[in-house]
Amino acid sequence: MKKITCLGVILMSVASVNAATYALANASGGSTTQSIVDASGAFFNGSVEIGYYTAADLSYLSSATTTAGLLQNFVSLGTSTVGPNATVAPNTIQGVFSVTANYTASATTGGKTPFLLFGNAATFALSTQVAVIGFSGVSTGNFVAADPSALSGNIRNTTVGFTLGTIYKGGWNTFSGDPTPGTAAPATPAPFYSLQSLTPVPETSSSLLGAIGALALLRRRRN
Repeated sequence: MKKITCLGVILMSVASVNAATYALANASGGSTTQSIVDASGAFFNGSVEIGYYTAADLSYLSSATTTAGLLQNFVSLGTSTVGPNATVAPNTIQGVFSVTANYTASATTGGKTPFLLFGNAATFALSTQVAVIGFSGVSTGNFVAADPSALSGNIRNTTVGFTLGTIYKGGWNTFSGDPTPGTAAPATPAPFYSLQSLTPVPETSSSLLGAIGALALLRRRRN
């Protein structure tokens, strides 16, 4: 009985040592925030997921036309919202996010590139506009394999020392100004990442059925 109790303590200790967190945000104050915008350039309320891809070859992401295709091989480690944020008072900044990955540091996650998946709906899977960005090379590094230290970063623009990341879906709007903190009106930050509309291509089976139907209708008209 004592041996079992002792073993339980050891296992709990190992689990706590391997616990790790990785946080990314785009706001650290009124003058250092670049908002996420939708495909039209407008601020939006949506969602963001943080995680990694298990596949080594991610070339399929750029050609994917559905959220299901973009979520293939993706392991989500945390979710959050994108929208107005009043923590940089006195202004409410639009298009702000802060998301944290809580995971077990292991050989499985170690060295994996952190990815952010933005969407214009409550979940990425339901979104019609998206952005998919990988952050390998950010000053905070990749997900760790053993070191349980908390990692964090503020992904803003390249002029303040943070890399842009690899954009697989979406775009980049070069920032041309900062919000003015301390004013009465809500600040309007320059845009940072922008979403891309998905234009799903009809599946082969659907296209084939449509062609057969059109052919049948044409034959009926000839008869």
